[in-house]
Amino acid sequence: MDERDQISEAAHSGRQFDAAQAQIHGYMVYSYLSLSSFFPFISQFLANQNYFLYSGDLVDAFPGANLRSAQVADLKSTLASLDPAVKLVRVCGNHDVGDIPTRESIQLYNDEFGADHFSFWINGCKFLALNSQLYFNSTMAAEMKREQDEWLDNELTPDATRPWKHLVVFQHVPLFLSRDDEPDDVYFNIAQRERAPLLAKLIKEGVRNVFFGHY
Repeated sequence: MDERDQISEAAHSGRQFDAAQAQIHGYMVYSYLSLSSFFPFISQFLANQNYFLYSGDLVDAFPGANLRSAQVADLKSTLASLDPAVKLVRVCGNHDVGDIPTRESIQLYNDEFGADHFSFWINGCKFLALNSQLYFNSTMAAEMKREQDEWLDNELTPDATRPWKHLVVFQHVPLFLSRDDEPDDVYFNIAQRERAPLLAKLIKEGVRNVFFGHY
C-alpha cells in the first residue's frame, strides 16, 4: 500500500498512517457551484496533486432527508472520475451529520463515507480531522463528543519517539472568523464556551494552522 492509499485508508477507518517519506502536495478548492458541474473544471488542477481535501458538506441533504441517498450516490459517482492517484481527505460537515448530530446520524456518515475524525502523517507533519459539529452542538451526542475529546487529547500528546514538524487541523465549522474573542454566531462559528478551551488546547500543543469550510 503506497502513501496515498494510506491517506484513504486512514480517512475510512480512523487509523493512522505514516507517509514520512512521501512527496505529497495538496490542492484545496472553494466554490458555490455544484461539484458535478465544477469537477471537470478543477480536474486539470488536480492532475499533479496527491490529495484533495473536501472540507465538509459532502452532500446538501441532511440525514433522513428524502434526497440523501440519491445525493450520496451522485457524489460517489462524480468522485469516481477522480484520478485514482489523487486521494480524498473527507471532513464531515453539518449537512453530513446534522446541525444537531446524534449517534445515529454520525453512524450514517461513517457508513456512507468513513470516519468522522481521524489523523494521518505526511513528511513528518501530523494532520487531525475533527467532527466540528460536536463542538457546535453536542446536546444529542454528548458521549460521542466525550469520545472525540479523549481521542484528541491522546493525539495531541507529544511522543518523544515521533516528534512532528507541524501539527495541522482540518474541520468544517470555523473556530472563529476574524477574532478568537468574537461573539458567538448562530451559524458561522463555534460558541465561545467550546471555542476557548479547544483553541487553548490546540495552541498549547503547537497547532498553528486550522483549515475549515462552512463559511
